[in-house]
Amino acid sequence: MKIEKAYYFLILLTVGIKDDYEKWLTERLEKENPLSDIVLELAFCTSDISKAISVLHNYIIDSTEALDQTVVCDMLRLFLKEKYQSGKMNKKEITSLMYRFACIHENYESFGGSIWNSLYFFDDYYSLAESGNVFWESFDNDLLSYLNDGTPIDLRFPFVPKVKVHKTKRQLVNPFSVHFKKHYCPKCSVELIPIKTTKFFASSSMEAKALDTRLNKKYYEGNIRYIYTVFWCKSCKKEYFVDEIISKPKNNSQ
Repeated sequence: MKIEKAYYFLILLTVGIKDDYEKWLTERLEKENPLSDIVLELAFCTSDISKAISVLHNYIIDSTEALDQTVVCDMLRLFLKEKYQSGKMNKKEITSLMYRFACIHENYESFGGSIWNSLYFFDDYYSLAESGNVFWESFDNDLLSYLNDGTPIDLRFPFVPKVKVHKTKRQLVNPFSVHFKKHYCPKCSVELIPIKTTKFFASSSMEAKALDTRLNKKYYEGNIRYIYTVFWCKSCKKEYFVDEIISKPKNNSQ
């Protein structure tokens, strides 16, 4: 197995997606005779996903090959393209998954430059379109161009809001707690999806004051860009702030 394929499966498994990996492993078990060492090792993991992730990680770092990150990004792009075109995921789910892929990569490797930018920033672009700061037509065209052809996101245009921004406030979260642990909706017990959100509010607005109490209590005058993470439930469509879920001690993570 090429290390790019191993890294692709490692990223998918880390976010809880195992169908592609299990299909590949079943095919290898049927076709290989004798079994390669990596297939044999993964077979012994059975349904223990954490162990399979560890095996894949060790396989990658023990390899003498150089990891081609462009190939990995392209494999992830084609996975996302199939999910979107088949209707299995909507735009919000796709862009959220892009961000989670990039965060997982950042945890394992140096970021790798601009080839990961589209995965990392498309959820910001979605938030700007959702809040009316960029046109949906622009977002849709750029998303389809990326999914279909791999055309990278142009960071110069989409992130220029319609209002002048005087200050940006970012929420700092523990990436392991947010992106690697599973959290569940208190209302319907469905697994929550972490989504990076970008909003623009005047500092005097009620929305800005409410966010200031959660993100950064330091006061600034003018229009403020807030960048923070929420947990989104696919079932009931409710969004939760990180501290509403992670700070709760009962039945919110497994």
